[in-house]
Parts: sequence; C-alpha cells; structure tokens
Amino acid sequence: VTPEPARARLIRLLASYGLPTTARGVALARVLRAMAFDKKFLAGTQRWVLVRRIGRATVVRGVEPRLVRGVIRRRLSNQ
Repeated sequence: VTPEPARARLIRLLASYGLPTTARGVALARVLRAMAFDKKFLAGTQRWVLVRRIGRATVVRGVEPRLVRGVIRRRLSNQ
C-alpha cells in the first residue's frame, strides 16, 4: 500500500535513529502471537494502519488473515 519512495524514506528515517528496519531470525508464529497483544487489536479484531503516503494513513479492519500471514511471511523471508 505504501509507495516505494515513501517506504524507502521511512526506512532511512528509522535507521537514522538507530531503530531496527528488519526482523531477522523472527518466526512467523511468534509475530502472529504478538499481534494479539498489539494496541490495534480490539474486541477480537485486528485493525491495520495503512500508510497511503507520508502524513496520510487509514485505519482498516477486515483484512483477510491469509493475506496478513502471506505478507508477513514474505517480509520475514526478504531480510
């Protein structure tokens, strides 16, 4: 959802503050379990903040769990 130039800019910003920009060695199951404790998880429903562009985000519900697992799996394997 986030355009590549904005994604790259956000990664540079995080790195400039010494914050992690990858999740090497993290198992998919661990990420999925941790999501249940995220502040966006409310009343049994996961909410997602999608960045359309810097300064413009949308909160979305109802994202297909299979899609979420696939995206997380790809991000963890692209480290």
